[in-house]
Amino acid sequence: LSLYPCSLFNMDIYLPLPSLHIRLLHIEPNAGPQIRCKLSTVPLTSCPQYEALSYTWGISLPNVSITISGQPFLITTNLYQALKNLRHDEYNIERIVWVDAICINQRNDSERNAQVKLMQIIFGRASNVLIWLGEPTEHDHLAFSLLSQFHGVFEKHPDYILDFSHAEEAKAE
Repeated sequence: LSLYPCSLFNMDIYLPLPSLHIRLLHIEPNAGPQIRCKLSTVPLTSCPQYEALSYTWGISLPNVSITISGQPFLITTNLYQALKNLRHDEYNIERIVWVDAICINQRNDSERNAQVKLMQIIFGRASNVLIWLGEPTEHDHLAFSLLSQFHGVFEKHPDYILDFSHAEEAKAE
């Protein structure tokens, strides 16, 4: 069962995906508020350099339109914000990413199941794995300050190992 109603997608953008192939999303450089992209199908064993995007799907339904290969395509607000922030503003260079909600035909159960089995390889072969948690908030600096403090502790004590193997047992007690 798909997370999205069929009427929300323009299915013309999806051609059948051969075995051990993936789709890559080519995000055009910033040319205004509209995000324009195209999809390419490539063999997983010899694909061009790409980045993989990991992000929160959330519970919202697709409500923002982007253009893929000249066709409207609805995505969630969070994914729209991620793509908007990832596209290049300068240099007239497209950005090539793999993003599950678009690169996998979510309405095709057999394709989705096959692609999910390849996700470890897809992420492993990416030149970078990008993580999008959402738009910045006024409290983000606190989290980054804490991470910086952790980094300092581990730099001073490189042999220190955190062991969380008993955390679930302690929580249950």
